[in-house]
Amino acid sequence: MLRVDPDKEKRQLSIVDAHGNVVAFTGKGVEPISGHYEGKGYVVAGNLLINKKTIQAMAEAFEGAQGSLSEKLLVALEAGQAIGGDHRGKVSAALLTVKEEEYPSIDLRVDEHKQPVAELRRIFNIYKTLPYLDDLHPRRTWPKETHSRAGDS
Repeated sequence: MLRVDPDKEKRQLSIVDAHGNVVAFTGKGVEPISGHYEGKGYVVAGNLLINKKTIQAMAEAFEGAQGSLSEKLLVALEAGQAIGGDHRGKVSAALLTVKEEEYPSIDLRVDEHKQPVAELRRIFNIYKTLPYLDDLHPRRTWPKETHSRAGDS
């Protein structure tokens, strides 16, 4: 992608594949306080940041967090916000994760909120307590029907 982009120095790119391989790039023309950190199976990246400590704080929080990938990502967002976050202020926050299927297993978003990361945490805490959510997602392979419907012979 970067080889063919004439404006690559204005770009930031981070990728984690299904096997945990990571790659990241922050161009020299990205806003003054920007950067990335490649960890084992994860990448932290940011631009338009208030301070350079944000990326380090997020990486440390991710590595120290317990629980699901979604939980670790949210802990990292909270750490980034706590240390300063984006120099434009707080407006939105989102959490999207994908498991085996080709669509998100979690897709939560908060826009135009005074405390978007805190609101995302509140919504996530409600979401993870709902016991039936896994049953709502269609699967690539559905179990074969084991019962007859009324009127079938």
